[in-house]
Amino acid sequence: MRNAILFLLLFAASFASAQERQPFPDDFTPSPCAVAGTCVSYDRSQLRSAAFTMLGLSPNGQWFDDHYDQLTKLYAPICRKHATCLATPGNNFLFCDDLLIREYRAVCDRTFPPSNAFDHEQCREFTEIWALGVDMHASGFATQGQQCAKEQHLDVMHTKPPIVWVVPATIPRDYDGDIYVYAIDPDTHVPVRADIDIEKQLIRAPANPTGKTSTGYPFKWTHKFNRVKNAEGHEDLAPPTLTLNPEFYPPVIITLPATPPKMIVEMTPAKLRAGVNKVIVKSRDAETGQPVEARVMIGRDAVGETNEPIVITLRRGMKVPEVWVTSLFDAYSDVVVK
Repeated sequence: MRNAILFLLLFAASFASAQERQPFPDDFTPSPCAVAGTCVSYDRSQLRSAAFTMLGLSPNGQWFDDHYDQLTKLYAPICRKHATCLATPGNNFLFCDDLLIREYRAVCDRTFPPSNAFDHEQCREFTEIWALGVDMHASGFATQGQQCAKEQHLDVMHTKPPIVWVVPATIPRDYDGDIYVYAIDPDTHVPVRADIDIEKQLIRAPANPTGKTSTGYPFKWTHKFNRVKNAEGHEDLAPPTLTLNPEFYPPVIITLPATPPKMIVEMTPAKLRAGVNKVIVKSRDAETGQPVEARVMIGRDAVGETNEPIVITLRRGMKVPEVWVTSLFDAYSDVVVK
C-alpha cells in the first residue's frame, strides 16, 4: 500500500518549497536518542533495479550512479531531522517519513529546476526510490530511538502545548485544495504527531495510513460551518474548532481559519405598518452581489422567500414584529431586517 501511495505522489509538486514556515524547522534541537545513520536505503548498485521493481520506473542508471554521492550528501541534513523525529516519543516512523518526503523532493527542485526536465525527472525518480528504501528501514531505527527515550525518561507529559498552525493561514472562499495542520514542540521545534477531532464533522485524511485527520497530513474541507446562538437569539455560522490530541502534550483547540460568507438583506418598503403590507425582502451575497435564496421569518413563523413578493398583515395596535432571514441551506448566518 505504501509503495502505491509513493508512486501516486511521484510527480506531485513539492509542498514544502511553497511554504514560508517549515513543518520541520531547521533550528530544531537534536534528540539525545537520535540513532546515527538512520537514512539507510538501497545500495548504489540496487537503486535502479529497485525503482523498476518497486515503483515501475525505468530511470537512467548512469545518471543515478553519477549523482549518487551528490544527492546523498544533500539529503544528510534531512536525515538528521529524520533521526530526531524517529526518537521523539509520540511520533512514529510513518509520520516522520511522510513529513520529510517533501523535504527530499525539494532538494530536486533546488538542485535541478523543472526547467531542466531530464535532470529534474531523474532526480525525482532517484528521490522516490531512495525515500522508499529509507521508509523500509525506519521502523527498526524508530524502535531503538523510542527505547532510548523511554530509558532516559523522555516519554513524559509536557506542561507546555505544542505550537500549532494551519496551511493555508486563511482559507479562501470556495477553496478546494488541501489543508494541513502542523504542530511543533515549543522548545525543540521538533514536529509533534497528533490526531485531530473536527467539531461536529468527520473528515478523513486519505494520505494518512490510518485514515485519520492528523498533523502533517492533507485533508479536504467542504466549507461546512456550524450554527451557534448569538446575542439576538438567532444563529450565526462559525467555522469548526479543531482539537489536537498529542500523546505527551496538553490538547490544543484552534479555530479553522475560514470566514463564513455574509448576506446583505434589505426590505422594501423598509417599515411595516398596521394593515396589509406588500413587501419584498431582498437578499444578496455581500461579496459577489448575487441573489441568495433564503427564508423570511416573523418570530418563529415562515412567511415567504427572499427576493419574491410576500404579504405581511399586522393588526392595529399590534407590536411591529421582528423580521429576519435564515439561509435555507445553512450557507449564511441569520440576518435581522433593520
